[in-house]
Amino acid sequence: MKGFIRKLDELYKMIPKSVKGFAELGANLAGIITACIGVIGTVTEVGVNLFIGKEIADGWQFLIIFALIFSLARMGLRLKKRKRLHDQERYLISQNYYQFLHDYRNEINELECLYKDEKLTEELLMNHVVTYLEKSLNYLVSILSELSEQKISGCIKIIIGGGFNRISYEDAAVATLIRSSNAAPERRSLDVQTPNGVKIKDNTDFMSIVAEDRSGNDSSFYQRNLKEFDKQMRAIGKVYKNTTERWEDFYIGTIVVPIRISNRLLFYTPEQDSYNILGFLCVDSMSEDAFPMDTETKRRNVYILKAFAAIIYNVLSKNQFYLQQLNKM
Repeated sequence: MKGFIRKLDELYKMIPKSVKGFAELGANLAGIITACIGVIGTVTEVGVNLFIGKEIADGWQFLIIFALIFSLARMGLRLKKRKRLHDQERYLISQNYYQFLHDYRNEINELECLYKDEKLTEELLMNHVVTYLEKSLNYLVSILSELSEQKISGCIKIIIGGGFNRISYEDAAVATLIRSSNAAPERRSLDVQTPNGVKIKDNTDFMSIVAEDRSGNDSSFYQRNLKEFDKQMRAIGKVYKNTTERWEDFYIGTIVVPIRISNRLLFYTPEQDSYNILGFLCVDSMSEDAFPMDTETKRRNVYILKAFAAIIYNVLSKNQFYLQQLNKM
């Protein structure tokens, strides 16, 4: 019985907020309509009693009228509260996305001015890039946390030695460049312990995106519960690989998208197929309710990450370009 109730609870959590709100509104309306029908009957009976000169003996009829007024007032307050929260949610999301693009415009142009004025140094460049990327991650996790009502953290991992050249992703490594401000200190310590990064081939999240023999053409890795995913993998004779030491202590759900661009859009490479991937944008959470698996929510979350990854690609690309130029001086 408990298992059945837990399944029902999981199914309820997967229902989008909009659907829940609509259902709740329908339930409230149904209650009010029922109360109205009762009131109409009560008023009719009262009229008859008054008309024939009888006293009203049943106080429950007035309780129905009170219940109707109470239901209407309660529904009005709940709708007002829901609208206020919804407006606040939309404001925070739009504000964070605006700040993300606003900061991008300013950083790109400021770096260009510093470079043209020959004031740009490697230290200054790194400070600008890291500061912008950390703020970007904070904007991203704030948006996702607002949408899911769960704590979410994020990080950017870069491919070591990739640069502008074609690499074998199976032989390449990735290292954590930056984490969001709310990331656990223990995770930052683990990052320091692996300065040379970890192999992409040892991580299912990354390999599901870049492996040439991967099934399908999905450019993201999305899992609500990695422990359950691991069980599913083992059931078909495979193993879920994660290069984060004790990853279960830090998160249970995750979304990963590549930071990339199509090679045909790069003027400095003759390649016309595949992608130039500089790294990965990752978000995760200890709550399995952070990343629901329903199609609508999954598509929305992945698109949000891809929008951020598209801009982050340009920042990392500019960083590589300026580093090359500074090393020539």
